[in-house]
Amino acid sequence: MQSCIKQARLTLNEIDSLIVSNAMGGGGNPARRCALATGLPDSVETVSIDHQCVGGLDAIIQAKQKIESGKADVVIAGGSESTSLMPQRFYKNKWSDPYRFVERPSFFPKDNPELSIAYSVNKLASEQNITSKMQERWTSLSHQKALINKPYLHEEIHLFDKNQQIDPYARMITDNLYSRSKKIIGTINACNTTPYADAAAFVVVVSEKIWTKKKLPFALEILETHTLGGNPQEFILLTAKVIKTIIRRRNFTLKNISHLELMEAFAAQA
Repeated sequence: MQSCIKQARLTLNEIDSLIVSNAMGGGGNPARRCALATGLPDSVETVSIDHQCVGGLDAIIQAKQKIESGKADVVIAGGSESTSLMPQRFYKNKWSDPYRFVERPSFFPKDNPELSIAYSVNKLASEQNITSKMQERWTSLSHQKALINKPYLHEEIHLFDKNQQIDPYARMITDNLYSRSKKIIGTINACNTTPYADAAAFVVVVSEKIWTKKKLPFALEILETHTLGGNPQEFILLTAKVIKTIIRRRNFTLKNISHLELMEAFAAQA
């Protein structure tokens, strides 16, 4: 967060609000703790949101809406996760039942949180005839793109130690490496699935007034956002519906899109 503020040529006193998302860990008010640790004034509004995997994007959407409403000019938004330190959850369905450990909370009333989301993705892969070889190719290309763009990461990644190496977790995915990956279910394995990680990512969202005042040479304009609900048992492809909605709303066609950046939880899903 301090790096974001410095890069945006802002001071701590110019921050109006901080929105922090957290998925696997959850609990408490991490936004407030983050604000105090960053050195933000006590008066800065802090909001913690728990919207699971889409929480980081939701934080940015909320920042945009807060600025558009006129209630803020500068908002820090993003997400933080520490799966190595996340608390353990124990649930029971009835008062008389014993407690059972589950890694994640249930997403809908009939969801079984003891089952990995990979079960749903494997079902999708089977229905869509997405073979293991196709998933391997997608995974390999995804890692290659990250490796090719590694030089640009110096502008985006904060190093806590000047001797530290930037590691985007990208690897050369060989047939041998892929075949040795731990199988989860069906064609889903550890190599074509997102890893658990400890990390954080934040952006500074500012009003046009602040952008003009600071004369920032680098900025992206958030043109459109959209959030969509759907059948919880078919959530895997909801992203595609959201993209189509945004394209239609902006009177775009797919020919207008030169780049698509996607958070790839599973190669089959992507």
